[in-house]
Amino acid sequence: MQKILVPVDFSSFSYNALSVAANIAQKANAEIHMLHITASPDAESNAEINKKFLELFQLKSLASLKLIDAVKVNPSIAQAIDDYSNKNNIDLIVMGSHGERTTRDEIYGSNTDKVMKSNSLPLLIVKESTPHFELNTLVFCSNFFNEANLSFKRAKSFIELYHPEIHLLKVITPDHFETTAYSLQLMRDFANYNNLKGCTCKVINAASVEEGIDYYCNEATPELLMIETHGRSALSHLLFGSVSEDIVAKRKQPVLTLKIENVSTTQDVIFPS
Repeated sequence: MQKILVPVDFSSFSYNALSVAANIAQKANAEIHMLHITASPDAESNAEINKKFLELFQLKSLASLKLIDAVKVNPSIAQAIDDYSNKNNIDLIVMGSHGERTTRDEIYGSNTDKVMKSNSLPLLIVKESTPHFELNTLVFCSNFFNEANLSFKRAKSFIELYHPEIHLLKVITPDHFETTAYSLQLMRDFANYNNLKGCTCKVINAASVEEGIDYYCNEATPELLMIETHGRSALSHLLFGSVSEDIVAKRKQPVLTLKIENVSTTQDVIFPS
């Protein structure tokens, strides 16, 4: 992991995201790209933007790190983030979020949902101040079908920085039934393929995916929840419609979202060679 992108609107949410990004950058010896997006050239003065960037550069948490600041004019926040990520070979995006859809921040709110759906990079969403981010326990909720391997692979370099205790979680709902034996086998095969030693495999039956995740995370108290997300598609085995957005909005701890790649429309497990 070499490059971390943090979209900033100079709010407290920007500071929350930068704090976590700084911890990751220190471990990975990575550079942080701070991207400010404005809707039009006249929306803010250059002097005002430069002053706010200077305040960020003076944060103690960012001292000794390689920092790059950029300003992009684009009415679409998500598109600007996608374009910058692609042009600068970004490895991880860290965004702050209030988790409330009724407020209207420039970067946050519904734009977090849009980035979640449009960008294929791992997206780490931070909602609360976390001055000393640690990752001792990670819960990964997935369907554990074939596409899960591709999703997990994109986040593996980040996870390996911390060597956390990994809990694999599958939530079985009335609309998408599987036997416990079949689900556990999927998870064991996933763990073996990805060389995850000593991880915990847990199958929960619940009325909804959100309910199952809430129940298990309240019990395991992980520092990070990792989930797969996507738009509506035939591939949607786990999270439908706005479920992933609802989970992100509800959970207090950081959430790492991984966009599912459209590799198969079946439930067969095919581990690539």
